[in-house]
Amino acid sequence: NEELTDLLAFDDTNRLRLLEDKSGVVVQNLEDAIVKSPAEIYQVLDRGTAKRRTAATLLNNRSSRSHSIFTITIHMKETTAAGEDVVKVGKLNLVDLAGSENISRSGAKDGRAREAGSINQSLLTLGRVITALVEHSGHVPYRDSKLTRLLRDSLGGRTKT
Repeated sequence: NEELTDLLAFDDTNRLRLLEDKSGVVVQNLEDAIVKSPAEIYQVLDRGTAKRRTAATLLNNRSSRSHSIFTITIHMKETTAAGEDVVKVGKLNLVDLAGSENISRSGAKDGRAREAGSINQSLLTLGRVITALVEHSGHVPYRDSKLTRLLRDSLGGRTKT
């Protein structure tokens, strides 16, 4: 049960879908915020963090109930020596992974237990993806989780992790 939630959206009823195109994975209906300064980045991050779901467990008073990905995409326009404008694009993902929980020790029941199970499953999948990358495996199971699909371009290729 992997759900995508847009923490920046004013309308929570917009259903988000993962799509793939030639540039990679795209989240359809995701809210973008255009910012011009570091202060504005912090304001957007604070707005999203305020909507993040947490709950008390026996192990933690404010346990994150989901993973969070805050993506900063930077577009930089340069003019070449020939006078041509070139746009360079860089992307930074700030990822906060919800902790792996022992369901019985955390006291999770019913919906919270299912939630913890989903969190644990996505973390296991992330671990399998990282292991496959480290071992240069022929198959990397990115598609086994929405989390790993979203982070695919940050995990493989010419990235810094």
